[in-house]
Amino acid sequence: RLAQRTLVRRRARVAPRFAHARSSPCARRAPRAFRSCCRSGVVFGVLTPEGDLDEERCRELLRVARPLECTFHRAIDVSRDPIQVLRAAARLGFTRILSSGCKRKAIDGASRLREMVQQAENRIQIMAG
Repeated sequence: RLAQRTLVRRRARVAPRFAHARSSPCARRAPRAFRSCCRSGVVFGVLTPEGDLDEERCRELLRVARPLECTFHRAIDVSRDPIQVLRAAARLGFTRILSSGCKRKAIDGASRLREMVQQAENRIQIMAG
């Protein structure tokens, strides 16, 4: 109710333990549950053990979360190749990517964030954070 009465756009974050658990009913139900309390969007991101975007799991969570906007969270900052993850996230249909530019603080990752914005080519938004 609070999200419905305020001007602040709130997004719900799917916790990594739910996003990684393929068989978990919570992983499949979480985005549906968020639709009832959070009208703006969902934030999640799943990587493979090798550090690549886990397309299968992200695709499933995207499907369940629609029509909410979906943001790929800072998992990109610990990925093997952030630019490849950016491209995969755009291809899958994420609205934006939340990143600190692979640094602890976004200000320290400004050069990587600038590179990500250039590589995004307006296909996906890059949000520093």
